[in-house]
Amino acid sequence: MADRLRDFQDPTVALNVQFEDPNLVIRVLDTGATTPEEVVILNGFRAGIKSLVGLEELVNLEEADLHQNEIADVSPLADLQRLAVLHLGINQITDATPFSSMGGLTHLTVFQNEIPDVTPFATMTQLEVLHLRYNLLDDISPLAELTGLKELTFGNNAIEDISCVAGMEQLELLNGYMNYIEDLRPLVRLQNLKWLYLGFNRVRDIEPLFELGSLREVYLEGNDELPKSHVDEIKRFLKERVAAEKAAAPQRPKLPDDDPDATEDNGFISMTQVPDRVKRQRAARAARRK
Repeated sequence: MADRLRDFQDPTVALNVQFEDPNLVIRVLDTGATTPEEVVILNGFRAGIKSLVGLEELVNLEEADLHQNEIADVSPLADLQRLAVLHLGINQITDATPFSSMGGLTHLTVFQNEIPDVTPFATMTQLEVLHLRYNLLDDISPLAELTGLKELTFGNNAIEDISCVAGMEQLELLNGYMNYIEDLRPLVRLQNLKWLYLGFNRVRDIEPLFELGSLREVYLEGNDELPKSHVDEIKRFLKERVAAEKAAAPQRPKLPDDDPDATEDNGFISMTQVPDRVKRQRAARAARRK
């Protein structure tokens, strides 16, 4: 690295742009670009970068991997309108305010920082993937605006209430490991959810999970008040669901004299029975609503 910097009169200048961090300059030069406008993808993984000053000039930047650095201030990225994918895991970010201007992002990774407030993320309505594990969060309710999310992870925080996810009907993966979550009812509408990680929380009742038609894998270990028999029930239920789908995979053409009521769903239900305990819970809940 030192040898390379000796080739330049000023190690903080590249592509006629003034930077602050010579380690960032090296990664910009590694792109092979000859002008700032040519930089579309930037790999700054584990590069010892502390300052992002100068990146604001890379106006066509679409993707940046800045994992494992010493970055605290992300404001130089705020006005990059083409930026869609941004990785900033394992840095030193404490203030998420600049993210509120990054409305074009579709994928944001900020795990293992020191972010205490997710409010700035509420404006990022184009997000499809958001990773927030290992921060200082106790409230994720502002994320309710992000109804286009497909992946959301917020493990290893201090979250109790996940009602904000109720409207995220496109979610396919949800990871809330090691929080204080008890109530799973907000998940009922998430009919695209396939992978659910809620180990080491305070979950007691998993009846809502039987409502999730796309669910394939669930991890619930470490919920001390959740009976193991209930965990076994949902795992068995999901195993039977996958087996039933595989068995029904080759679909024959529908014939004119087929019974119109003999739908694919009817066959599925007959092969994957909801436990009687869950049926009783559903009936009791319906009665309370009346």
